[in-house]
Amino acid sequence: MGLDYGLDHKKMTLDIRGSIKNTKLSLNQYVVFEELIANAIDAYLIRRASDPSAPDMNIMIEVDFLRADLLDDRELMNVSCGDNGCGLGDDQLKAFLTKDTSYKDDLSISGIGKCKGAGRFQFFHHFAAMRITSTYRNGDTFLKRELRYSEPQKQIEADDFATAPGAEADIGTIIRLEQFKEAVRPRISHGDALSTLFSAPALKKQMLVAFLQRLVGLGEQLGNFEIRFTTRHWKDDQAKTEALRLADLPAVTAERPVDVEERDPASGARLGTWQSFNLSHYQLDAEQYDLPRNAIAFCAKSTPVKDITGHYLRTRTEQNNPVGGFHHIVLIEADYLDARVNEQRDDFDNIPDEIPSGDMFSSEKLSYADIHEALDPVIDEMVTPADWKKEEVLKEATHQFGISEAMLQDTKTRIVYGESAQSVAERVLSKYQKTVIDETAAIFSLKEEISTLLSSE
Repeated sequence: MGLDYGLDHKKMTLDIRGSIKNTKLSLNQYVVFEELIANAIDAYLIRRASDPSAPDMNIMIEVDFLRADLLDDRELMNVSCGDNGCGLGDDQLKAFLTKDTSYKDDLSISGIGKCKGAGRFQFFHHFAAMRITSTYRNGDTFLKRELRYSEPQKQIEADDFATAPGAEADIGTIIRLEQFKEAVRPRISHGDALSTLFSAPALKKQMLVAFLQRLVGLGEQLGNFEIRFTTRHWKDDQAKTEALRLADLPAVTAERPVDVEERDPASGARLGTWQSFNLSHYQLDAEQYDLPRNAIAFCAKSTPVKDITGHYLRTRTEQNNPVGGFHHIVLIEADYLDARVNEQRDDFDNIPDEIPSGDMFSSEKLSYADIHEALDPVIDEMVTPADWKKEEVLKEATHQFGISEAMLQDTKTRIVYGESAQSVAERVLSKYQKTVIDETAAIFSLKEEISTLLSSE
């Protein structure tokens, strides 16, 4: 199919059906857009590395909302992403056709995304058809590759790409995803209309948070970039467009390194060894940035993975509104997290809630409890307004529920911003209750052991 320009096509096959079966659907509603943009950034960095004179990065996201039925109560959508990156050259095509590719790991390019190469399978989870048009440089010439894929086709091979002469002005790739799958709608929409979730303004705000750390970290490598979001709705002739540009990026407010001590997985004893975590805090003026919510998240490869905002801002009101006139974004990074992100990039594998975890096979030396114990005071300092006084909450908890500061210290309970006196009391009493239960269980076990010893004499 198409012309052969020298690529060895042997054994270059991507098993779509098997990959979908073995790669779970991500719980991240915006995973398709994040994967498209992440790959586009990588493609641009690859191009810029070989051609420092390349134009500034330009990514174009387009979403078409289509009429699903005559009742107008459901929508379908098609999504496309165009970039001016390196294009789908031979190395990129080989990586595309390899399930667990290490292609990007071997590139000595600053800022390139290191990953398991499974993100593109979310495209096939969400859509039944794909079109790729890509132009790349091949020595002193330019070639264009094109692919059309649709279910029930089971696999994609190198021969499925048609190759023809291309033009330098077209260097880059356009990926178009079509035939949105009805089966995934409940998992990503949660009852909301697709055109609400993925409107141009919503996409700009979500992608600002998702790529903030990476875009800031890349500095001038992307030039005066633009990521443009355009949406079209079948009820409206007028397209809606928003753009995320270099000038939109805020400066980091503060960066704090935090070391978390490791524990023996079996006994819980502290080991005197540490894992390093880095916190980046962005404080955005609410009048300038109309964000939907605050965001505090564990990250992998500079991208938010696990949202933990509710751990620090306890109520929906606190989470969804500016705190002290600012939206707060706190991004937590660590090599430890990078090594444990799952294939869907929506959680981390094997990190226990506490150590000992009760799992005799667990070898993890950190738990979420350990991580939070080290991070909590730092994050509280970042997101708590200066005029908030925890003493007032403690005073109310003491007056209403008899909770003293000594009881807080005894149970290692912190009063956090947005928490009510009743919530503080419930947490303190719950910890005391657990202590009593544990002690009772220990006494019962001791009695059983004594009884067994006496009966054996």
